[in-house]
Amino acid sequence: MSTATLAAFREGSFRPERPRREYHPSRERPRREDHPSPSHLEALGELDRAHARVGEAQLGFLRGLARAEGHLRPSQEGCRSLAHLLSCRYGLPHRRAELLVGAARALPRLPRLSLAL
Repeated sequence: MSTATLAAFREGSFRPERPRREYHPSRERPRREDHPSPSHLEALGELDRAHARVGEAQLGFLRGLARAEGHLRPSQEGCRSLAHLLSCRYGLPHRRAELLVGAARALPRLPRLSLAL
């Protein structure tokens, strides 16, 4: 290291040069097509259908949770609350489990939520 570089480093004004990236054709971004290909649309349709199934399953879970809430005793499983039981049993973060319990309790009052899922 030269003395000028060392002095700049001590002053805090030293900025190392970044190596420049060489152009490589494989690193180019793919060109956006004006019209999506059929395979692109098929893939999006498949994802849309899977997303709809996830919503249906989540709605079923929330409805089941709302029905089971009166029958479950978290203390019998060594848990402090229903959210704690969900967190332990299904590996959910505790905050997410609390939100699920709140959503399950609110589901009867929020019919549009059911429609959205």
